[in-house]
Amino acid sequence: MGQAYDRPDAVIIVKDDWRSVGIRLPKRDDFEVPANVVDSQGLYRMGLEFPEGSFCVDTTGAVFALG
Repeated sequence: MGQAYDRPDAVIIVKDDWRSVGIRLPKRDDFEVPANVVDSQGLYRMGLEFPEGSFCVDTTGAVFALG
């Protein structure tokens, strides 16, 4: 399991047990994050009513939608 964080230009995904290891995926310009999906710390919420932390990535590696 991991956690994903929203940043202005990227989504950062880190593994729970290896907090110093992660991946930074750039966001496409047309990617918009709904307000209820990210908490005040920038953490993507996980759960049945949310997209389970899934991200759609194009062939360049840029995030363009939630899964």
